[in-house]
Amino acid sequence: MKYKHLNQDTNNIMDKSLSEKIHWARINHFIFHEKAQRSLDELERIYAAINEDNNFFDKIGLSIIGNSGTGKTSIFEQFVKQHPVENRISYQEIPVAYCLLKDSVTGTDGLYSSILGAFNHPFGNPKINILQRLKNEDLKDLIIYLMKETHVRIFFLDEFQHLKGKNKTVLLSEIKEIMMASKVCFIPVGMPTCEAIIHSDDDLSRIWLIQDFSKLDFWTLEDKDSTSRFRDFLSKYEQFLPLPEPSYLSSPSISSIIFEKIEKINGKKTGLTNLRQITRFLKEVSVKALESNVNSITEAIINETNYECASDSPTTQCE
Repeated sequence: MKYKHLNQDTNNIMDKSLSEKIHWARINHFIFHEKAQRSLDELERIYAAINEDNNFFDKIGLSIIGNSGTGKTSIFEQFVKQHPVENRISYQEIPVAYCLLKDSVTGTDGLYSSILGAFNHPFGNPKINILQRLKNEDLKDLIIYLMKETHVRIFFLDEFQHLKGKNKTVLLSEIKEIMMASKVCFIPVGMPTCEAIIHSDDDLSRIWLIQDFSKLDFWTLEDKDSTSRFRDFLSKYEQFLPLPEPSYLSSPSISSIIFEKIEKINGKKTGLTNLRQITRFLKEVSVKALESNVNSITEAIINETNYECASDSPTTQCE
């Protein structure tokens, strides 16, 4: 490769026009940082185990936990991408599926509607369920049928923290029944409050382990391990920035400048940042470098880069 600090895909962009380089810098790239890679590896282990032996309930599963902006959704979206839908002659195979649990999920009908929505089934619309006056047992049977018919192996339940309230125990019991009947492994994904929900059920807490690598944290420069993960992310992300010379973003000096700049943009110094904030900044700063016709991201370019802060930042004061 001509540009050894860039990956092959980015090398292929280097002979393109400025507008194409800017487009490449702005699009989302999945970064296989340490925790993301280990989470994906574990998901692959679970997937393979289910594929080989449907008696998965005796096997250890996983939970993906973290605050907003720490990369939870990007991990399971990458896993879905690695196991795409396949169209067969007589059916559609969906090896990995997912649904978003809305904050209005308070009963079994809401849970069932959310899951059915993953299959684009009309009964995924709770209003239709009310009009049809369908029984919950019928909806559950339909879910199990669809999961078997489409050969689902892993099903992600995103925003799992919404599974709360007085019906929590009932909803967890329903999920267990669907798992056992369909032989599909459910993976909860959500905010740190999920931990209490998971630990409230002895059976599920033994399956849905919260591993250190699947617990995604804010980054801080006040902790050695966190600093190492932060700099590892910068190093891997730089491989996607179409600049002819290395910027050494992961070096102690430049990484500290980036961290401090993001805090300045967000308007409050808390010593914390997240993957989403870092990603957004790297997009903006790389575009500025390209538009300024410089060969790398310099300290001056970093200091000149600004953008509106996002409301999900751990350091934000945006309304």
